[in-house]
Amino acid sequence: MAVGKPRVLVVDDELLVLHALRRILSLSHDVITDLSPVNALRRFDAGERWDYVVSDVMMPEMDGVEFVGYLLGKCSELRGRVVLITGGALSSEHEAWAGLHGISVLYKPLEIEVLRGLLSSPGSGN
Repeated sequence: MAVGKPRVLVVDDELLVLHALRRILSLSHDVITDLSPVNALRRFDAGERWDYVVSDVMMPEMDGVEFVGYLLGKCSELRGRVVLITGGALSSEHEAWAGLHGISVLYKPLEIEVLRGLLSSPGSGN
């Protein structure tokens, strides 16, 4: 999809996290942010596409696993190009699901170089 910088969607309900990730990733990516997974799905359904997706797990409207599951169900090209981030424990069921679907899981505080690596090597999901 990318001609210039790869497009990455970052979804997190914490504005400070969005601002920090935009600042960190914008040197190498066209960063699109959204506070709401529901709104991000509306954008997807309207035709917007991204090369990578980074999503928080715990959000009030919809959790990141449900959000990413919807995206992968509609756009299999994102397989291996999705990163879930979490500040808490991820259930063993969700970890197994992530592994089966090529989704990488990173724990906060994030190791930025690991995140950058995941967003530069398509199909490398854990």
